[in-house]
This record gives sequence, C-alpha cells and structure tokens, in this order.
Amino acid sequence: MPIDLDEAMAAYTKETKDKADKLVKRYQKKTGKADAIKSDDAQKAFEEAMADATVLARRQANLKDVTETELNEAMEKTGKSAYINKTAAKSGKWKRHFTPFASEIDTTVAKLPKHVRGARDNIMNRSLVLAEALEAKKKELAGVK
Repeated sequence: MPIDLDEAMAAYTKETKDKADKLVKRYQKKTGKADAIKSDDAQKAFEEAMADATVLARRQANLKDVTETELNEAMEKTGKSAYINKTAAKSGKWKRHFTPFASEIDTTVAKLPKHVRGARDNIMNRSLVLAEALEAKKKELAGVK
C-alpha cells in the first residue's frame, strides 16, 4: 500500500503540535548541552558538514525550485509571529551580547572630532573610526587578534 502523503502530512502536523511540550521537557532535562555545542568535536563536525560535497549538493537541490512567491507566503504565514515571539524571548540574550558594543559605541563617539561640512572628512574621521572600533571589539570578544 503506497504512503498517503496528505495523511502523513496531517499526522506529522498534529503530532508535532501534540508533542511540543514533551520535546521541551526532554530538552530541559538533558544536561551537558552547552559544553557539547562549545566543544572542539562539535566545531570540527560542523566544519566537516559544511565542507561535505553531498551536504552542499543536497542544499542546492532542495533550494532549486524555491520561488519568491513561496518565500513571501512563508513569511506572511509564520514570519511575523515567529519574529515577535522569538526576539521577545531572547531579549535578555540580545542585551547581554550588545552591551559590550554599546559601551564601545559610547566610548568611541565621545572621543570623535566634531562634525564638519565635508562628507569625506566625516566618513574618515568619524564613521570609519567607529566602524574600526566595533570591528576590533568583535575580534576581542571572539578572542581573535
């Protein structure tokens, strides 16, 4: 008997919704997740996957027939609510990650020369200085020299 794809899709949708709480509870119960994702082994596995020709070819094959209309419909259907819910839930993380950059912006801007009439001078003496300070902060936080 062939698989009824419509029935399978309906079951998948229902079971996904029904089992979401179980998924969250199991995830929260498991320990060692943070150490596992930060490990050298995890980094190596990620790099290997991103260099795997099969992975890359499958990605391209899966994206081959995607249309602008499909992307727009997906955004309309789920994008706004997902964006609102996920960003609200992660606002503390955003603040924690942005704090060193905000501090760098404040410190750098306080030291910048005054605005002048020439756009080039403002870009070189103000915008570029700020961009370079933020780039240096990003490298510092990443432990890159």
